[in-house]
Amino acid sequence: MSDKIEGTYCFLIYSSTLAPDGSNSYEFGFGSNFFRLIGDRPFGRGDIAQITEIDSWNPHELKIYVKVLGDPRVQGRHFDEKQRIEIPTLLFLSSRISLSEYSQYEIDSTINSRVLSLQAVTQDRNKIYAVAALVYGAEAKIICKNSMSGVRFEWLVSDRPDTIARV
Repeated sequence: MSDKIEGTYCFLIYSSTLAPDGSNSYEFGFGSNFFRLIGDRPFGRGDIAQITEIDSWNPHELKIYVKVLGDPRVQGRHFDEKQRIEIPTLLFLSSRISLSEYSQYEIDSTINSRVLSLQAVTQDRNKIYAVAALVYGAEAKIICKNSMSGVRFEWLVSDRPDTIARV
């Protein structure tokens, strides 16, 4: 694993289910591929975890193993605002748009985020992209660029209510 991802703490927004192999996991599927978050015990939204390993030996599956530390609010702790630390949120995102099967998008730049994996899946003569990323702060951006055409697309992440699109 590059850049010392192992040991990184993260905030989870996913809840585990008991998988057929007996593990506590959450799966994010995109096309025929998926990211799988595997905890050493059950986990839910709001839990803090520590990444212990990222396994990408299978080209159709990325496994992120975590040690679940739990929800700090449940453990009877009262946090002093001065001692508060920010940790990244683990997110799985997909393009949800169909791009040319010949496209070759790569990560061009990131703001307040760190991409753990970018994967492309071709199906029905179209291609979709997905990322597993650690997002820092209230807003983040991941910009992808097609190496052949220079065309870009981006993922924008925000937890600010004033930036949520109203439909």
